[in-house]
Amino acid sequence: MKYNFIVSDLDNLFFFIVNLTEWHFSCRSKYNQIWLKQGGKLTPREKKLLIQLKKISQKYNFETRKYLGRYVYCCQEQNKFDKLAKVLTPEEFDIITECLEVFQKRFSKVYNRKLLEKWSKALKSEVVDKNFCQLEKITHNFFNPSKSQKTLNVHLLFSPSTTSLVAGGANLGSEDITLEVPIFRLEDWLVEYATKVLLHELTHIWFNDSKQYQIARKLTKSHLPTKINDFPSFLIIKEVLIGSWVPSGYPSQIYSNKLNPIKEFLLHNLRGSSELYQLNRRIEYNKLLLYLIWSVYPLTVDYFHLGKRLDTYYLRQLINKIKK
Repeated sequence: MKYNFIVSDLDNLFFFIVNLTEWHFSCRSKYNQIWLKQGGKLTPREKKLLIQLKKISQKYNFETRKYLGRYVYCCQEQNKFDKLAKVLTPEEFDIITECLEVFQKRFSKVYNRKLLEKWSKALKSEVVDKNFCQLEKITHNFFNPSKSQKTLNVHLLFSPSTTSLVAGGANLGSEDITLEVPIFRLEDWLVEYATKVLLHELTHIWFNDSKQYQIARKLTKSHLPTKINDFPSFLIIKEVLIGSWVPSGYPSQIYSNKLNPIKEFLLHNLRGSSELYQLNRRIEYNKLLLYLIWSVYPLTVDYFHLGKRLDTYYLRQLINKIKK
């Protein structure tokens, strides 16, 4: 697999503005707090534009073929606006172009392209590491997608946080993902972790293209409520299933250099989670995922050592764990 790491000022400006709208629960509130502290309170004009952009983002969301990110991140720099103009109404297009113009000054105060480029260089070195390549191979074998792309475009987005780790998204089709990296923390173990998050997002693409995807969907619909802890059940299934391999599962533990997923992510997040879950109490989203990943850890170990691929039995066992 060839990885193209892309640093685009326009992509990051778009990410910055859309995140400020908080149109989706996956938007990073912590980033916004940092950015507003650095740039000052929003003006009435900015507030109005963010409300308008939030409505547009919810209209062209992840579930639609016209998700805005596909036209911003995936298109060539010179074609982005032409593509957007064909998808949006004239009024919507004007709102987005006005947002880009109005928020440019605020964005320039917090953005640092040079630090993103340093991350890009570090990641290019890390994805040729022997352990990463082996982890990629066995993860691909487990999920067994119908098709395999030769190239993945990784759009690097800046995180201003010095406490958050790395995040990503796989809502751009089969050849593109986003990867949010903490630009002020270029540390060896974080770079390694970033490649595992990258692989996590790539695995979403592989799972979507596997025979087990529709089976998992049907099993989820048949055996689980629509939501778990206010989150869609199938979202939980996907994140736990993929997370049980990368970045927090046993395979990631085996194929690590400076990273120790059990110690750094799993164990200290387990305290109290079992009791809260059994009592139907609300658990923080990430802690819920880690608790469920830990609950299927023995099953993942067995499949890893036996070289087995994802099957209905694995999915049923996962669902049984979630059903309590």
